[in-house]
Amino acid sequence: MWGFLLILSVLIVGGVALWFRRQARRQRRVYPDPLTLIIDPDPTPLDPPRLIPLQGGINFRDIGGYPTADGRKVKRGQIFRSGTLIALTDHDWATLARFEIKLVCDFRSPEEVIEEPEKLPAGIDYWHAPLQTPHNTINRLRMVLFQPDRLSDFLLQTYTEIMLDQNPQLLGNLITRLSDQANLPTLIHCTAGKDRTGMAIALVLLALGVSEDIVIADYTLSNRNYSDYQRYVKKVLKRLAWFGVTANDLYSLLIADAKVMRAALDYLKAKYGSVERYLTDDAGVQPEAIERLKAHLLE
Repeated sequence: MWGFLLILSVLIVGGVALWFRRQARRQRRVYPDPLTLIIDPDPTPLDPPRLIPLQGGINFRDIGGYPTADGRKVKRGQIFRSGTLIALTDHDWATLARFEIKLVCDFRSPEEVIEEPEKLPAGIDYWHAPLQTPHNTINRLRMVLFQPDRLSDFLLQTYTEIMLDQNPQLLGNLITRLSDQANLPTLIHCTAGKDRTGMAIALVLLALGVSEDIVIADYTLSNRNYSDYQRYVKKVLKRLAWFGVTANDLYSLLIADAKVMRAALDYLKAKYGSVERYLTDDAGVQPEAIERLKAHLLE
């Protein structure tokens, strides 16, 4: 009897909470257009453009062309970043063939790779490097349902306490691989090309001497693909249809917010001292590898 009453109480409380939530959804919050969040990192137009348009690609772009503190620039056509490659067409791969990509680094989880395995042309090496992300689904669902205003905090925690603190060796391995010219050009990607890829690319650019302001601006360019993120999330949200969760509720997770990346970089400096100290002391990167990285990727 008591077990039945407890279950009934939980269902009633849960039902009431969902009723209030649905009533609140009648006046949904209006968020800024993600395009207005973009900070242009390139004062003058690049030729060719940084963003590479593809029929089935998401967020595919070249991170070259940025100036460094010592007056050099990151070479074009050496490191690319993107979202999932699963929908790339034959025409897309023909477009990318001119870049002669040698290595693809895939930060997706094993589950993501099983669901959408990589299909690469012959001659491209594949490195699957799952960048650990939170797996506590219950906590994430509770936050989406009852604490949507804290989603930015959740994203920041993912960047800092999860990606940086729990994955130094993996991120260090990336830098070491990029310091080997045999692996260049390299493509780095995850599912959206925004979070896991965004943090890794930030470390690469900072290691090369690119300013934080430019690194953060490059991060915000992912907002060009917000509609792609929305479409992807809508497929996932079918499982939560009964709760009334929509893509709009996940806005703070889907955007590339400059404040979040700046806070993540502040965290890194406060805890580890500098990007170089994080890479050498915690991520296991040899100082010589950082010098080789600069030698191969700067001009």
